[in-house]
Amino acid sequence: MASSPRSAAGSYQEAPTLDRLVGHLVAAKRSLSSSAQVYRANEIVQEARLSVEKSAVLRAKNTFVRNGVDEQVHVLHAAGAGLERVAREAQVDFQVRVIKFVLLVFR
Repeated sequence: MASSPRSAAGSYQEAPTLDRLVGHLVAAKRSLSSSAQVYRANEIVQEARLSVEKSAVLRAKNTFVRNGVDEQVHVLHAAGAGLERVAREAQVDFQVRVIKFVLLVFR
């Protein structure tokens, strides 16, 4: 086996240098920073998912209410048209009765 700075147990035979320790610390800091960014990204994705779900629920509720309002508007238009028709019929009936009464009185 060729000579290696590592022994069979995997540890270094000689003391690490300051440059090597600094390099490991910098790599560890980058790793922790990346982990924090991944964790934050996961939080953002979860919040976005919840927002989409809430939006879908609100849209369904809004659609339900809008359909109900549309039905009520249709009913009110129909009722208004019916009232106008009854008013016209009542006016014609009243005019006919007045004319009949005047004809009876002035005969």
